Amino acid sequence: MEYIKDCIAYVGSIFPMVNPFSTVPLFLSLTARMTMEERVKLGDKACFNATVIMLVALFLGTLLLHFFNISVPSLRIAGGLVVSFLGFSMLFPSSHPDGIDPNSASQSGVNYSVIPLAFPSMAGAGSLATIMTISAINASKESWSERVYSYTSSSLAIIIVGLLCFLVLRTSNRIKKFLGPEGIDAMTRIMGLIMVCIGVQFIATGVGEFKVVHDQKYNQPIFVHQIHRAPAPTDSPFLPIDRNNTAQKEEEISEAPQSAPEESGTVKNADNPQ
Repeated sequence: MEYIKDCIAYVGSIFPMVNPFSTVPLFLSLTARMTMEERVKLGDKACFNATVIMLVALFLGTLLLHFFNISVPSLRIAGGLVVSFLGFSMLFPSSHPDGIDPNSASQSGVNYSVIPLAFPSMAGAGSLATIMTISAINASKESWSERVYSYTSSSLAIIIVGLLCFLVLRTSNRIKKFLGPEGIDAMTRIMGLIMVCIGVQFIATGVGEFKVVHDQKYNQPIFVHQIHRAPAPTDSPFLPIDRNNTAQKEEEISEAPQSAPEESGTVKNADNPQ
């Protein structure tokens, strides 16, 4: 049951980034002069290519991060900025958001199953940044069992997202007739708002992790090394307070004045024996 919940959570994070509904107008424009069989083949290849691109980003994203020495908090912040920017572009779309004229594209014989349908329309910068963040989080798990669990659940979520994209493109004509241009535009804007919210959450989480890493790097380890190298004075404000030692010292101080008269009395008795 927990595995299903994690898969659903991953799907909920990745699917708004992929957003196949925003690909429907571009897909229909690119395949306007194609037969139904050619349109189905192109949609199937585009979904397959997008799924492969996302899986490669999931399993090789951590290696790229280590190669370029990029931390998880910085990736969260950068991914949040990219996702927020793409979300704003979906909230306020332009005439040709992918930089392609559909009328001229549909007349050429170029295969568009990779560019622009798979990348950047479905597996774009926002989805890849999200998946690479998930990959970094999976790699940071302590035990191998947790890593295998995280990678399998996230891989299954990516495959489910690919199947959802497959269904959306297969039924693109029905979706366009049912929703109409205004319905597709409204759904695209709703997905854009969700992407902006996810991007802001990424940024907030990354800033919080940066603060934790900064505190651990510049406060605790430095003083610990100083303590091990040279004994610091007991009144140093950076040393942890040992309650037992302080209490024992207070008891010794409180007992010291009481033992002084006894010692002086013994000396007096030794000088004047009776």
